[in-house]
Amino acid sequence: MLIKKNRSEFKIESFEQYMQAPCGRQVVKVSLSKLGYLEKYNLLKNKFPLNFFIKRNSKIRIVYYKNEQEINLP
Repeated sequence: MLIKKNRSEFKIESFEQYMQAPCGRQVVKVSLSKLGYLEKYNLLKNKFPLNFFIKRNSKIRIVYYKNEQEINLP
């Protein structure tokens, strides 16, 4: 999802939800690396500091892709 949203240009707000947890930060690092924006990670860390006391209603969505086509699984 992050790769698809940021392929044409870097959209900082699209990373906010992922930066709230350590596992999401790893997803961000991998996505930035694939997009060629790895140097932007420090900017994201400063804008969205890790805070375990922030409780947000975040929804997790797992998307599977095959050959850049989204696969809808039941």
